[in-house]
Amino acid sequence: MHELDKFTKDMIHNDKPENFNPDFEVSGCFCEYDGKLLFIKRSASRSYAGKWGMPGGKLEKGETPEEAMDREFFEETGITADKFKKEFVKSVFVSQNGNDMVYHLFILKLKDFIENIVTEDGEEITWEHIENVKNLDLVEDVSEVFELACSKL
Repeated sequence: MHELDKFTKDMIHNDKPENFNPDFEVSGCFCEYDGKLLFIKRSASRSYAGKWGMPGGKLEKGETPEEAMDREFFEETGITADKFKKEFVKSVFVSQNGNDMVYHLFILKLKDFIENIVTEDGEEITWEHIENVKNLDLVEDVSEVFELACSKL
């Protein structure tokens, strides 16, 4: 069994599964500064309300995963691409809730700490030490994707 598969219960795959037909693509990231990661608490009006997630979202038509990551991160935090170094981790194939999607994972390393982050919907944020991430009430699959990013954090 591949290491990724032991965490995901057949939801996240390294290789494209047979009959995989993606409905959309998503770019998401772990934003790191000084050994801590940025998480955003989902508002009551969004799916997974009250859970902690990472910045990201769907690619728009004609957008590359990198462009989508820059746009989504800015939309969700107000932080522009010149404030971080972006590193691509990998793309994985996700089957969840009846949908197939391609998930592009990045790590964004802030050049300087930004104290006043204003989220898109005024959601709460937290900076969590890398070793404590699994103690958060995370959006489904975030802990599994975290395992993919660990070697690069």
